Amino acid sequence: METTTTLENWLHAERKSIDKLIQEVKKVADSKPEKGGAEITLSFRALQMGKMWLGQALGETAGPLPPEFADKAE
Repeated sequence: METTTTLENWLHAERKSIDKLIQEVKKVADSKPEKGGAEITLSFRALQMGKMWLGQALGETAGPLPPEFADKAE
């Protein structure tokens, strides 16, 4: 069980690190650079996907979502 907690902590920490990078890249992308804009946008999307996949891994290790975070769509 100790390994799961360590993995969960690592996943949370890495998702926070990636989120910080996402915010920094977004600032650059929003400034509409003259060159490299498409590549910056691609890196922004790749970071978003990386954070999402780590979230999927977190869901697998942490078990089901608490009811307050469940999707309420009908």
